[in-house]
Amino acid sequence: MRVAALLLVTPLLPAAEETNNWEKLRELRPGHRVQVIDDKMKSHQGALAGVTGSELVIESRGQATAIEPLLLTDDNSAPPAGQAKVRFVHASPNAPAVDVAVTAGPVLFSNVPFRGVGSYVFVAPGGVDLVVRRAGTDLVLLAVPGVLITAGVAYTIYAVGLVDGQPPLALLISVDSVAGTPVPSGG
Repeated sequence: MRVAALLLVTPLLPAAEETNNWEKLRELRPGHRVQVIDDKMKSHQGALAGVTGSELVIESRGQATAIEPLLLTDDNSAPPAGQAKVRFVHASPNAPAVDVAVTAGPVLFSNVPFRGVGSYVFVAPGGVDLVVRRAGTDLVLLAVPGVLITAGVAYTIYAVGLVDGQPPLALLISVDSVAGTPVPSGG
């Protein structure tokens, strides 16, 4: 089975070893136990079988699963005083290229294709109503009212799920850093 998008790959570690899973990801070798969340929000657990080119292959219940990773580099520097910073990752495999905008306001990310990553932008803190639209149009694919943005925080917003499918299109919001200090994975 070929999986179109990788949302999360986490080494399975005993609780005492849960430090920085992203650092542990760089240390993965064949045979290590991993958990993967795919583009359909399904969890796969298994052993890493190998890394070939741009794919990770895991063995799960006797079947090999090829996964195309999308590795992101966080910019954990603090945003300017009184601001937050936000970036966008398009991880919805059946959604067209999208614009992400403030409702009745500016476009924050324009024409982002599947697996595309919008650069960090500075945003004023407060409650923000967001819309995800088909790129270049007014067709709203998803409206997300009341997103709370806090000054001094760096966020990554992921579009996940499926347009007109299950699981439905949704935004997942992750905190990358607070006041320039990275947030530990899983925290």
